[in-house]
Amino acid sequence: MAVIKLENVSKIFARRRLKRKYTTLRETLLHYFDWLKSKGRVRYVDALRDINLTIERGESVGIIGMNGSGKSTLLKLLAGIYKPDSGRVYVKGRVASLIGLGAGFHPGFTGRENVFINGIILGLSKREIKRKFDDIVKFAELEDYIDEPVRIYSDGMFMRLGFSIATNVDPDILLIDEILAVGDEYFQHKCAEKIAEFKRLGKTMVIVSHHSEAIEKWCDRAVWLDGGGIREDGDSERVINCYRRAIAQREEKISLDIRSSESKGSLSGAKMKRIVQVVHDFLPGHPHGSENYTYHLSKELQKIGKVYIFCREQPDFSDKGLAKDELFGGIPVRRLYYDPPQTFEATYRNSFVDEEFERFLDVVNPDIVHFQHFVRLSASMVEVAKRRGIPTILTLHDFWFLCPQIQLLTNNNQICYGPDSSAKCANCEKIFDIYGELHSSESFPDRKVKFFKYPPEPFRTLKKLVPSRLKTALKEKFLKTRPAKGSITPEMIAKRSKFLRHILDKVDIILAPSKFLREKFISYGIGKNRIVHSDYGIDHRLLINCAKESSDKFRFGFVGGTSEHKGIRVLIRAFNKIKGDNITLSIFGPYHPAYLDKLGREVRIDSRITFCGPFKNGEISSVFSKTDVLVYPSIWYENRPIAILEALSAKIPVITSNLGGMAELVQDGVTGLLFELGNPEDLAQKMVGLIDNPELMRRLSETPRRVKTIEENAEELNEIYDSLLGKAPKTGTAQSPSPTL
Repeated sequence: MAVIKLENVSKIFARRRLKRKYTTLRETLLHYFDWLKSKGRVRYVDALRDINLTIERGESVGIIGMNGSGKSTLLKLLAGIYKPDSGRVYVKGRVASLIGLGAGFHPGFTGRENVFINGIILGLSKREIKRKFDDIVKFAELEDYIDEPVRIYSDGMFMRLGFSIATNVDPDILLIDEILAVGDEYFQHKCAEKIAEFKRLGKTMVIVSHHSEAIEKWCDRAVWLDGGGIREDGDSERVINCYRRAIAQREEKISLDIRSSESKGSLSGAKMKRIVQVVHDFLPGHPHGSENYTYHLSKELQKIGKVYIFCREQPDFSDKGLAKDELFGGIPVRRLYYDPPQTFEATYRNSFVDEEFERFLDVVNPDIVHFQHFVRLSASMVEVAKRRGIPTILTLHDFWFLCPQIQLLTNNNQICYGPDSSAKCANCEKIFDIYGELHSSESFPDRKVKFFKYPPEPFRTLKKLVPSRLKTALKEKFLKTRPAKGSITPEMIAKRSKFLRHILDKVDIILAPSKFLREKFISYGIGKNRIVHSDYGIDHRLLINCAKESSDKFRFGFVGGTSEHKGIRVLIRAFNKIKGDNITLSIFGPYHPAYLDKLGREVRIDSRITFCGPFKNGEISSVFSKTDVLVYPSIWYENRPIAILEALSAKIPVITSNLGGMAELVQDGVTGLLFELGNPEDLAQKMVGLIDNPELMRRLSETPRRVKTIEENAEELNEIYDSLLGKAPKTGTAQSPSPTL
């Protein structure tokens, strides 16, 4: 008897920009007019096309396919989360689903409360849930944590509780989407026994997994989805063998393409090094310092090797969980599309990212992996590379390894002198800005009220079906006030610090672009011989045509992202203290309208100040042609701001904070001026000093300064790569880099 039937089912998603909140009428209207302009240019993606599928009672069916083939979309149609755009979906019986890590759980509720909510959603009465409650908790092994908010749960704890609820509510149909991969070996063995028991009881199961061995073990039948359609359907062993052959052929084709491009680019038959650069974000969507640096470095390294980029991108509906290969500026780029991590542990150790990186290494087979940044990726990618015997290099761009919120700033934007205690870091509210709503600082009762008033799907639909008497009972049960608990505990901070220190010890060579950053990590316990000072190189060719545009005004400029830690508030307050219509301030770089509105309410932004918006890095010459003095007023340590390096190369005087990597770059009174950190009065005095003293301006502009080129940077790195690969260096006899390059 058929319990699942899909007839000519199709599901289409529109590819749009991500939604965000609009806080002002102006911002809302601007967004509306942009939407009207682009209305006719919306792209649509067929997630599923004309699916016909019948599953009989008692069948165990595995769904396999590449990322983006429609597997998760199919499961969500069966669970009732999505509705088909065409066709009919028929499901008979009680359905329990494990469709995503933490799906169906509210982070502010305890494990106990989430068990009752999930049980009610699955159709059980409160009495039935109470009867099964002890078995659920015992199977999940969460006796000590069941009354804690689930937002503090690790990935494994989420999975254990979700699996335990789904399998203990006696469902007729069990839907599982990949998440069993996050459990430890012992719990995976328990899951396997439970699934075997389900099979013996004649339950129906539909399992999505990239692990074909699991499908072969647990499923008698497999369905291979490809490009939104069914390519094969039948005996699991036969279908999986067809799928493996197709994967092997695809990877062989990619390998042939790689070897072909290497042979074309090699000189005198010499084998070119294969170099992987790993960076958290990349161009064109993220035109910031480390991303631009990685791009220019990779372009230069292409002269001596084959370079690949591995990075993350924010997905839309159709891209979620998808890895895409493309060329950007002639560089092969693997973009991994996935949502931000849901748990604190996954912000630095993410099994999904590790698996995708391992697949990428299978194809590329690199000689060297150079890690630029790990934010929203996974530091354990270092372990993936080391298991394969691949040498690794890490460039430190900030303080992410020491500080979860990256910038070593306190809650009130004061300098933090280091992670001297896990308790202090756990109380840092700035971590919430990095890791999203799951770790919100909002009070516990407020989160509950919001959840019941404005529940997410599928709770919104279910709310309409719940009788009013039951709604009242739920409110009385779950909206009682209780003290708020911290979403990030000292133990979680300590675990992060221990793991990241372990990763730093595994990396072969650590590069610090500033001496300040090197000393900071040495004080953290990194050996002096393991961390090398190596300055950034910049692409001087971008500044060849940098000729000043004539103007009758004195022009101050800022280059970079417009945000609190960049000191924009300090800069505007300082500028407002200077009188006269013969001066201007141009702020070049991306900005968030909501932050601009907030800034406008707190400081005066007059007609002399212009927010110019983002620009392409290749346009930096045009930016500096309109700038007489660069002001860089950051309120955090910084590292080696590339905007300052570029300004020095263009012979533009710089005024910057007397702190960290900024003070290290600018010689006070020689190539620029230093002002007291966060002090608008002192900054205004330095700005007026340049306006009133043309001779000082001339001297600061004409003083010779030495800025490393990207060509020199690439040559130095090539020697480091060769030393790690056991090749003799081109000059000298040293086999390891000196502390300063």
